[in-house]
Amino acid sequence: MVSVLAALVPVYFRNFQFQNYVAQLTHSSSDRVKSDEVVRTLVLNKAEQLELPVLADDVLIQRSPDGNLQHLDVRYFVRVGLPGYTVDLHFHPGAGSR
Repeated sequence: MVSVLAALVPVYFRNFQFQNYVAQLTHSSSDRVKSDEVVRTLVLNKAEQLELPVLADDVLIQRSPDGNLQHLDVRYFVRVGLPGYTVDLHFHPGAGSR
């Protein structure tokens, strides 16, 4: 049981940090006006920093009619090898502006 927790907890913790970052992007007025390419690059850089396997196609950006970032979704999975078993953990961090 300890080895399972040791393998899973770090992945969930990094996803928690990533979720907070994604939420910050949608709530920061300066980040909401950045282009899709800039937002995508920011998300990918943070994912890389946290060692999460996020690809450009995994980042979904929705804008409001006035062009501000309205909703940001990231969908990715992490494959974790456990003793005698491999599991794919699917994550969907996302946030919308207020």
